[in-house]
Amino acid sequence: MNGQETKKPFYKTFWFYVIVIPLVLYLIGKYTPGSNKPSENTSNKSASTQTNDIEQKMGEWAEEVGNLHKATVRTWRNSTYSNRWHTAGDWFTAITRANNPDLQGKLDKLNNEQWLATVQECSKQLEICISEIASEEKLWGGTDSLVAEIASICYAKMYMSD
Repeated sequence: MNGQETKKPFYKTFWFYVIVIPLVLYLIGKYTPGSNKPSENTSNKSASTQTNDIEQKMGEWAEEVGNLHKATVRTWRNSTYSNRWHTAGDWFTAITRANNPDLQGKLDKLNNEQWLATVQECSKQLEICISEIASEEKLWGGTDSLVAEIASICYAKMYMSD
């Protein structure tokens, strides 16, 4: 306040994410396992084939599937690393497929081994971001906040073009 201007921490620039969060939450809900089944009226077979390829690659990743898509911060904190990591992987692939055509195009050009390594690393980084922000209770009004909100902020910060 002595005439010096300091840079606001990430969480204080939250106003930007007020716009991003609803969009990403909608997409997370639309593309999470169990809700991403193609409709019977789908006529675009290439999109369906691409989704099946991604699901097959994710299935090859590990037998365990993340199940924290609608979890609270408290549940996220109490879950295993593997569950958090796989859930972050689900979010990463779903949001990328739906909202990030540049990154999706780069991923599509990779062979299976490269794709898997890239998705695993991006999922790891997304899990780290989510867990670090989730540890700051003051930001989220307690442990009953939805972790998907944090995931959308982390994804936008890490992988969306400016």
